[in-house]
Amino acid sequence: MCNFKEDVMSDATKPRSFSRMQKINLRGMSPARRLTELGRLGVILPGKDGILAHTPEELAATFDGMIENAIGAFPVPLGLATNFVVNGAPRLVAMATEERSVIAAASKAAKLCAANGGIAVAAGRPTTKAQILYTRLDDPPEVLRKLRERRAIIEDLLRSECNSTRKHGGGLRVEEPRFVPGDRDTLVIVEIAVDTADAMGANVVTRIAERAAERLLRLFTGVRPTAVICCNDGAGFPVTAEASFDVVSSDERLARRVLDVQAWAEHDPSRAVTHNKGIMNAVSAVALATGQDTRAIEACKSRGAKRAALL
Repeated sequence: MCNFKEDVMSDATKPRSFSRMQKINLRGMSPARRLTELGRLGVILPGKDGILAHTPEELAATFDGMIENAIGAFPVPLGLATNFVVNGAPRLVAMATEERSVIAAASKAAKLCAANGGIAVAAGRPTTKAQILYTRLDDPPEVLRKLRERRAIIEDLLRSECNSTRKHGGGLRVEEPRFVPGDRDTLVIVEIAVDTADAMGANVVTRIAERAAERLLRLFTGVRPTAVICCNDGAGFPVTAEASFDVVSSDERLARRVLDVQAWAEHDPSRAVTHNKGIMNAVSAVALATGQDTRAIEACKSRGAKRAALL
């Protein structure tokens, strides 16, 4: 059992300005000024700012425009996975990760399937959803009935007035409005699926949904939504990747063990957590190296079953 008195920061190890540090306001400062101020307060000891103080000025300015109270960069090792052949073309795959063996494992797997043509990848049209949440309705079933009854009208209206991606070839679809049970209230959800064309999706879809909520307010619901949120579930380009591996007689036992472990993960949630973590080692590394939203990728559930067979 932990002894709280022994675990908390002792007076001897607290910065002398600990009480003032709790009230520090870093807004409006440059990253360099923040480091200076943190050093003055004893949050960062003299000479211990390390790589933070060596972040290039132009990068520090960029980071300051991306997040609140930026003080520098946190470096992650960046490497290249080799041996990849994707749709017939050799590729080097950038991966940013702190975990040993991830890049080596990806490179070895790519080498094993390269002899059979490598990896075949196909991408569909990009789709991102926005969700409009209604709560505290006087008559939720009646509101839901109206939304469902007039769904086609709503869809036509939003396509003509709210779909800013239309000029780029993007489309819009209103999903079936639905109930979600809540602890204090019955929630009504309206989902709008948008073909985002060449846009990443989140900002444009949120803007479309906000305009849609205004139109629904005036015509169908009479109430303002509680929330308008971009949905990460199933967002982006639907991508499928296929590869085949030759199994010689000496490796057949190993191949069967790999498939047995996969089957275990498919049917046992406890094992699936670690199995999926292993998959995300590579996926998150590629996403981070290419500047993608790693949290969205890790949070959304898979829409396609992962299958393998020993032929």
